[in-house]
Amino acid sequence: MATSKGSKILRQFDLSSRNTLKIAAIADAYIRISRLSDVAVAIDFAKTHSMDIFPIGDGSNVLLGDLSSTLVLDVAIKGIRVLEESSNDVLVEVAAGENWHNWVVASIKRGWYGLENLALIPGRVGAAPIQNIGAYGREVGTYIERVRYFDLASCDNGNSVTEQEISAEDCLFSYRDSIFKSQLAANILITAVIFRLSKNFSAELSYPSLKSVFLNNKPLSITAKAIVEAVIKIRREKLPDPDVLPNVGSFFKNVEVDQTAFDSFFSANPRAPYYITEHAGSSKKRYKIPAGWLIEACGFKAKKYGSLGMHE
Repeated sequence: MATSKGSKILRQFDLSSRNTLKIAAIADAYIRISRLSDVAVAIDFAKTHSMDIFPIGDGSNVLLGDLSSTLVLDVAIKGIRVLEESSNDVLVEVAAGENWHNWVVASIKRGWYGLENLALIPGRVGAAPIQNIGAYGREVGTYIERVRYFDLASCDNGNSVTEQEISAEDCLFSYRDSIFKSQLAANILITAVIFRLSKNFSAELSYPSLKSVFLNNKPLSITAKAIVEAVIKIRREKLPDPDVLPNVGSFFKNVEVDQTAFDSFFSANPRAPYYITEHAGSSKKRYKIPAGWLIEACGFKAKKYGSLGMHE
């Protein structure tokens, strides 16, 4: 057992309560990262015992397998700190271990807007940039200024453990993607995300399921709090509670295609729903086809494979 101001490394740790599928994967070693100094302790331990390092948050988008010879890092660093503030916006540093939904609710209560459509997405703040999480017309990358992280892989070469920072531009955010899933995919431990949020609320109601909730409302009467409440209601109707039915939520990407592919697809599937998308620097239309519709059209709705299956 290794310790650092109260933190400790546990052996043969059962992660069944640390993932939303409730899989009883056993980590060879486990440490709760509640402060930056714990990272150095973890790296030293992993080197000494020739272990791989695997960071984890709430385990809401993972399928855990063999974790022998693995040190699992439970990223639980907390804190919300204002870095800059003006009459129009605010720059806020949020630690990676903060619960994502709680952070969204807290930001709205403080009069900081932009994240309201992303309410109730499971997981912690540190996971948000990796997937560039998005919902109901908004993506988190739009509101990220910088990301702080440790490159755990670089420590294998004898380098010191130092926190690094990357700008939003260099994060290469795109639809459910970022540099953290490609060039920086190996053993990245995100420690904090720095957001720039507006103090002037503007409702995003482009998605039909959300727009229909406010059909009878005058634009100026719609509040950020009301959007959060509507998103929570919609998500709870669509997705089962993992505490009741273990699941990894909806991790599918909608399919985005160009005009030629869309024309071919739509001629064969004239009733398929779709959305027209626009990208900065491009005048060409692209079309987004909902993954949920495709899954159902392919016959996978409610399909079971042993103890695993698609929700009904």
